[in-house]
This record gives sequence, C-alpha cells and structure tokens, in this order.
Amino acid sequence: MITEEAKQLYQSFASQKILVVGDVMIDHYLSGSSDRISPEAPVPIVLVQKSEHKLGGAANVAANLQKLGAQTFLVAVCGDDREGAILKRKLQQAGIDNKDTLIVKNRKTTIKTRILSKKQQLIRVDVEDTALISHKLANELTERVEAIIRQHEITAVVLQDYNKGLLSPVLIENVIAVCQENNIPVMVDPKHQHFFAYTHCTLFKPNLKEIAAQLDFKINPLNKNHLDKAAAAIFKQLQNSITVITLSEHGIYYKMKTGESGIIKPQSLEVADVSGAGDTVIAALSLGLAVGMDIENNIKIANAAAGIVCQMATVEPVSKIKLDAVVLN
Repeated sequence: MITEEAKQLYQSFASQKILVVGDVMIDHYLSGSSDRISPEAPVPIVLVQKSEHKLGGAANVAANLQKLGAQTFLVAVCGDDREGAILKRKLQQAGIDNKDTLIVKNRKTTIKTRILSKKQQLIRVDVEDTALISHKLANELTERVEAIIRQHEITAVVLQDYNKGLLSPVLIENVIAVCQENNIPVMVDPKHQHFFAYTHCTLFKPNLKEIAAQLDFKINPLNKNHLDKAAAAIFKQLQNSITVITLSEHGIYYKMKTGESGIIKPQSLEVADVSGAGDTVIAALSLGLAVGMDIENNIKIANAAAGIVCQMATVEPVSKIKLDAVVLN
C-alpha cells in the first residue's frame, strides 16, 4: 500500500505533539427498536435501549490524534451547561487535557442528537450557539495557543472549523501568525463561512461541496482538470502549500504548490456512516505532514483511516490496531 520509508514515518506518529483549535461538540446517539407508527403523526416510535455520548467536531479530531498515539492539545470553548460538563468529562476520559476548553457563560454547547433504529438514522436534532466569539475571548485563546507552543514542542496545528463561532477572523489570523513565527505547519479543515480567511496556512482541506460553493464554475470530481483549476483558485487566494479536496466515494485529490497532483481512490468497503470521516482524514494528514511524509503516502494512510471509521454506525476515532493492519502489512 505504501512505501517502506512511509511505514517507518508512520511509526513515528506517536512521537508527535499536535494542537487542535476548533469547534467542539457532542454527538449523542439514542438507539432502540421501532416496530410501530405513532398514532399522533405518521412517524415511527423508537423504544430507546441505549444512549451514548461521543466526542464530535474538533474534539473528535483530537480523539483521533490521541488514538494514533500523538500527544494532543485542544483549545476550544463550550457552554456552562450539562452538555459542556459531558464534553469536558469525555475529553478527560479520552486522555485529552480539558483545561484549555473554556466554559463560556450564556453559551450553548453544540450537541447533535441522532435517533437510530437497527443502525438506521431516523432523525437528527441539533442544539447549538453559532455566535462568533468576542475579540477579547479570541485574544485570550491566542494567549493559550502561544503558551502551549511555548511549553511544548508542537509539531503541527489543526484549525477545525464547523462554523459554530470559535474560529473568528481574529482568532484565525492570530493563530496562523503565531505558527508562522514558530515555523509550525497549519492544517485547515474549513466550512462555508470565512472560507478564504486562512491565508498562509500550510494545508487546506475542503470537501467537494464546500469548494464548489465558493467557485463560479462546476467541478466534476472525475475530471482532474476541474480539480486542478479549483486548487489553483485556492492557491491564489490563500498562498498555501498543499491543497487537498475530499471527494467522498471518488477518493481524495491533492495538489502541491510545486505542481504535483493526483487522486487517491478509496478502498472498496461497506459504509455504515460517513460522520466523522473528515475529522479522521485531517488528523492523519496532520501527523503525516508533521513527520515529513510525502503527500501521496500520507493521503493513502488518511484514506485507509477514513475507510475504517466509515464502517462504524456512530462517530468514533480510528482504531490504531485496525489502521496498523492496513498500513504495515
């Protein structure tokens, strides 16, 4: 699957120290059986047999990094509510220090509740607060980023944006500037708002839908010339070094600023749920970039990691044992 050199570099993922800055959330699953329709409305009745809370968003990125052996730091905010307490506890259980996930009064912790029957999602209910953080809070979070970089030998920073209000233009600019001063690569997983605010980041990873919404021409994921044109537009706007576009069932496209480009096809696997796959991809890419792995082998590993989590019915970080079996054999 990958070269022997890449396998050796993969083994050094565990020695990396990665900082994640982004929107955290809770993925809540209510699972049960459904064998009748409600008399009140034409909807199924689910008899709940299991309730689970999972780390989501940037917290899931951190969980993936932690599972892959990296020492992981997380800067984020949550609400002063029950869901915030659950989030802080789940971070601690995952081995991720939660002291830099700040509790903000009068702010709701993002929670996505999915109701499932026989592993089939019937409905999703979201509770969230997407107001941008204040300049004052952005500056406080910047100070925390600087402190983590100063105290630890951070090898890469991930900016994980779900448009829930943490990654304001002020915080984005501040964090990238701090990383430039310290020669630390910055990986970005963007969303629609502030899409082109990440000037001078190292690696920029939108999905096909996200980049298509920003451009005035259609992108056929099967046409590499279209993807090259999209990457050129990103390079022009952001002056980044690497562009990666995830193409869902068509794989992952990449282009280096130096000109090299390609598409890595996904493995043919049974997909249960794609939720969280993008978090896994950016985690694997950040580790590969941190250890100096070439982009093609890095994406092959990221593709394999995403394939593993897509076989799970709920959002889960990648299993290192399963990824080792794919990468090292």
